[in-house]
Amino acid sequence: MKRFVLLLLSIFYAAASFAQKSVPYAAVDKKVIQLTQKQTMTLEELAKIISQHFTTPEERTRAAFVWLTENIVYDIQALYLTPPIGKNKYLVEQTLKTKKAVCEGYAEVFQTLCNRMGIKAYMVTGYTAVNNQISSQAHAWCAAQLNGKWFLFDPTWGAGYVTGKTFTKHRNEQYFKADPASLAPTHLPSDPLWQFSTAPITGREFATGVFSSSKPKNCFQFKDTLAAYEKLDDLGRLVSTVRRMEAPGNFQPFLGNHLQSLKQQIDYQNYLALSTAYNQGIDLLNQFLYYRNNMLFGRKREAELKTLITTSVCNFQSAKNKLDTVKWHSNKYEIGSIKDNLSQAYAMALDQQKFIQRIYNPLGLKKKN
Repeated sequence: MKRFVLLLLSIFYAAASFAQKSVPYAAVDKKVIQLTQKQTMTLEELAKIISQHFTTPEERTRAAFVWLTENIVYDIQALYLTPPIGKNKYLVEQTLKTKKAVCEGYAEVFQTLCNRMGIKAYMVTGYTAVNNQISSQAHAWCAAQLNGKWFLFDPTWGAGYVTGKTFTKHRNEQYFKADPASLAPTHLPSDPLWQFSTAPITGREFATGVFSSSKPKNCFQFKDTLAAYEKLDDLGRLVSTVRRMEAPGNFQPFLGNHLQSLKQQIDYQNYLALSTAYNQGIDLLNQFLYYRNNMLFGRKREAELKTLITTSVCNFQSAKNKLDTVKWHSNKYEIGSIKDNLSQAYAMALDQQKFIQRIYNPLGLKKKN
């Protein structure tokens, strides 16, 4: 099955000396390194070990962060290769198997680990700026909720730094449990929701480095928006993300590739739902026509036949509603041709529905209760 994915590669440059936070997690760090010395571990094994030996969400996120920064190296070669297209599970497994990753691998493992350990976490995609220069490539990091408050985690930048084509492992505490505001100058989520701010920085502000002092302090109710987001299905989340990205003042050209990728995913999800409904309708209609063509009627089949054709009609109606209401972002799926085929099949199903009503109720009488 074809999937649309955003290439999430981020080259990150930094000086060899970092301003490090104090590390109050020495005991956690030492213990997780000792417990996870096995050459290769599955995500389930790693989550189980961390959960068994660390009890608080903060300790568990720390253990996950330290394990990643100690065991996964940045894959420089992947910057120049087209990555394999696969599901998230494949990406996690590959990262754990090869012990190499770019930002998406680091972030996907961290997010999945947190979720497995009962910690609400999301992968965040966006762009970064170093020395006021916005990277041409997208980046991925994570957000996790600890004790009701949201923090940011960037295990990629936290693992070390790149000089030329060389990765140097050097854990940077700045990217563990960071207050969202502290990363705002360097990390811009494509979706402002993941700034966790009532006055999020816009794409224009991030690009220019000029921040409005007159912006209303409560112009974005991110808590309500996040609560609504969490109730949506995957398609609804994509649509809401695109809407926020295209809000006045937020969209900038450097967000274009990510926005286009999301729109492709929306089209694909809509097309998948449309084609599934249409194909199910065709299958049910063909089953019904088999009975009709072979004159396989009878009172015992009345309920079955009515269910077949009614469900077929419902599927075609669902596909038609999708065609009529969806805003398509490209001409890739030849919607005009699909619409013609659907119209013919839908009309035939309606005719068959009328036919079955005449067969079992020729006088149009209402059944008594």
